[in-house]
Amino acid sequence: MIEDAPAAFDSAPIARAIHQHRTAGDSLRLLPSPPSGPLPGWAGDSGTGPAYAALRAAATHEGAGLSDGANEIIRAAIARHRGHDLDIGRNWLADAADGIGPDEQPAAKLAILTALAPDTVTDDDIDLWRTDQHSDHDLLHLLAYGAMIAVELIESDIADG
Repeated sequence: MIEDAPAAFDSAPIARAIHQHRTAGDSLRLLPSPPSGPLPGWAGDSGTGPAYAALRAAATHEGAGLSDGANEIIRAAIARHRGHDLDIGRNWLADAADGIGPDEQPAAKLAILTALAPDTVTDDDIDLWRTDQHSDHDLLHLLAYGAMIAVELIESDIADG
């Protein structure tokens, strides 16, 4: 093999795109509007701050379609249980979602599970939530919502140090 010979795909468009020089924050121009909300202090002046703020805004947009009361209970449950060993069963989950109406229970439980025990989310959990009005896009939004609540709490813990 000749060491200086070009690789077979060096001239392919994807190779040019991969090897193109990029500057942090360049892709922010692709967003329909600048991110709202405070930028994280840990990001400094880098493009990471606005990117994180945009991700946070997208993940928490409209509270994943849940009522304000359900969102408050979900956030409190995630804050209360984070960092603790959860029992093998799901007794803790019923308690965590207590006070949320029956129509929002499946969504709330999915958000809480995603934040605290994502490896335990089952097809049955999703099937209990899914209706004709819910798409895969809605499911991803709900899961991102639960995950972002956990990320925000961890971020707060780290910042408080």
